Amino acid sequence: MIQCRFSTRLSGLFVVLICCALSPASVLSLVNAAGCVSDEMTREEAAALLKSHEEFSTPQTVTLNTGTIYSKLSDLERYQPKYAAFKSMGLVELTSVKIESRDKDPSKSIEGTRVSLTEKGLVESKSWNQSRENEWSITIATKELIAVIKIHKDGEGRLHGIEFSWRWAPNKTGEGLKFTPPAERAYARLAPQEKGWRIVNITPVGIAYPG
Repeated sequence: MIQCRFSTRLSGLFVVLICCALSPASVLSLVNAAGCVSDEMTREEAAALLKSHEEFSTPQTVTLNTGTIYSKLSDLERYQPKYAAFKSMGLVELTSVKIESRDKDPSKSIEGTRVSLTEKGLVESKSWNQSRENEWSITIATKELIAVIKIHKDGEGRLHGIEFSWRWAPNKTGEGLKFTPPAERAYARLAPQEKGWRIVNITPVGIAYPG
C-alpha cells in the first residue's frame, strides 16, 4: 500500500477520493506528481542508497612527502612511522643528510632526512595523486558497508533513517601501513524526494562491536 504525506488530513482524503475514480496507471501518475513516497524499504534498497552516497566514494588517504625533511632519521621513523612502512614496502629510501644554515655556519647545521622514491615507488606513484611538488596523496582504504542494522520508522510508521555498520577496507598499501581501524556504526537521516529517498546526513553512532 502506498503511503502518502500531505500537509493536512483533508488533502489526503481528497486525493484518496480522486484515486478511487481513476485507473491504477492514473493513480500511480497522480501519486508521483504529488511527490508521495513509500515508507517501505528493504535492506537491499537501504544498502544501495547508502553505497550511492558521496561518503562511500570518499577514500582514506595518507600524505607522503619526498625531498629533504627537517627531521633526523631516527625521529622521522619514530614519530612518523609511515615513512618506515613505505621503506619496508620498498617504495622509498631514507637517507640522513646535513642541512646547512642560511649563513653557512657549520655549527648551526642540523640533521635531516632525504626521502626519495625507489624504482618501485616511481612505478607505484603513477597511481598516486601529486598534490604539489614532492607531495603525494595516496589512497590506502575505501569504505565498505558491513550490514544494514535497522531501518528506523517513527510511531506513525513513517520512515526516517537507516542504522548501519561499516569499515575501512585497506588496499595493499593500507595493509603495509597496518591501517586496520575498528568497524563503526552510523545513522543516515532520510528525507523524501520526488522519486524515493535521499540521505540528508550521516552521523557516527559508535564502534560496531562484534555480535
